[in-house]
Amino acid sequence: GVAAPRWSAYEGAIRLLLENGQDAAAFAVAERARARLLLELLAVRGASTADAGDPRGAALKRALQERYAERVYADETRRPSLDREIALLTDELAGRERAARAADPRSGARYPAPAALAELQQRLLLPGRALATFFWGDSAVYGWWVTGGAVHGAALGRTDSLAALVDFLYAALRDGHDDTWRPAARRAYETLITPLLPTADTCVLVVPDGRLAYLPFEALTSPGDSVPWGAGRSVRYAPSASVLLALAEAPPVREEGVLAVGDPAQTPGDPLPSLPHAADEAR
Repeated sequence: GVAAPRWSAYEGAIRLLLENGQDAAAFAVAERARARLLLELLAVRGASTADAGDPRGAALKRALQERYAERVYADETRRPSLDREIALLTDELAGRERAARAADPRSGARYPAPAALAELQQRLLLPGRALATFFWGDSAVYGWWVTGGAVHGAALGRTDSLAALVDFLYAALRDGHDDTWRPAARRAYETLITPLLPTADTCVLVVPDGRLAYLPFEALTSPGDSVPWGAGRSVRYAPSASVLLALAEAPPVREEGVLAVGDPAQTPGDPLPSLPHAADEAR
């Protein structure tokens, strides 16, 4: 794909910037990488509804993918011309996306562009709200805690060890019927959240990445608390901070109804076991 071959370059930039104390610059690189990857996924999977009414944009995305794929196997004499084609295609596609964002605020979710840190802090991170965002690299995992007035980033550990921790906690939460998940939830908090110097905000916007997308952050438990993290605050998820800002500033849509599903075991003849408190929650 477009972004995948450059993932190690993004990770290298993030690592060097964090090592030099440039947490905000490292955060900007992570947001740029995420926006690029989201754009590619929309193009590859055809998830953008704009493509249906924009055949030229769809053709540009297909051509860009073809040129990148061709460049992987091209020799040194062919690569310069491919690079020029890629640059022209990228510039035209970027121009069309800028025009779409200017014409329709909702298009920010379809054409994600990285927002500046100051813009996120001023317009998204209101008092009492913080952003916890992560970057799952090839060798290590990185994270940032961002509030309206500060940003702190850190390298959180190697991907193999964190993958094992996440997988164990996920399995314990899914299958366990006792407190076996609590030690893992505490270790996960100490590994993923504590190094970011979290503040006591009532709403946390989580932008997970990699294996962390499977992790319910509400279940994490800080060493000084006896209840999970989500018991005392609202936890919300987003594919990137920039996309979240675009959605937050989009014009409101009309209200929709709510479908509430209760306890499946209350259906006559249903073999599923009872789900405690689900009926009360639905009501």
